[in-house]
Amino acid sequence: GHLPKILYVDTEQSEANTVKIVRRIHWLIDYPMDKPHERLKMLWLRTTSDPHERWLKIKKAIIEENPTVVFIDGIRDLMRDFNDLQESNELIGELMRFTTIKQCSIWCCLHTNPGSTKMRGHIGTELGNKVSDTFILEKTKKGSEVTFKATQVDARNKDVEDVEFLVNEDAGKLGVPRFLTVEDLYTKG
Repeated sequence: GHLPKILYVDTEQSEANTVKIVRRIHWLIDYPMDKPHERLKMLWLRTTSDPHERWLKIKKAIIEENPTVVFIDGIRDLMRDFNDLQESNELIGELMRFTTIKQCSIWCCLHTNPGSTKMRGHIGTELGNKVSDTFILEKTKKGSEVTFKATQVDARNKDVEDVEFLVNEDAGKLGVPRFLTVEDLYTKG
């Protein structure tokens, strides 16, 4: 069988935060934090200022790495104007082409409009029209405890139950997620 390979693209966080993401993943899979993993490729693009150059680097990485899944955080940083109809359509078209030609799944992160579940800009509208699943992530902070809830808001395929997780300080200050089970929810009151 084909072992999965992940390409994670970070367009905006600091290099230290991106390294923290890699270490968090390594900690979760019980892999040494100081060794690169052959099936996890990280592409850090914060210092690449031109949005189209960022997209070119991502396309090159997809072609060279042949990932099973690609996470792009965030897609807005691959465009000059996320409200531009032509630019949005071209980018979505290219993403769809890559999923077909390279047989990979591409997940994109895009913020919602304030006070809404609607994704920002024309790129958000086009993503909503073309993607197979849309999830919204809600963050709740109570004191030092941070929890997240991922809810599927649109699906072309199978419906997915909500997923809740707590971010804790396991493995130092890595912010490791821990899924909240039914038992955890009862004990939390």
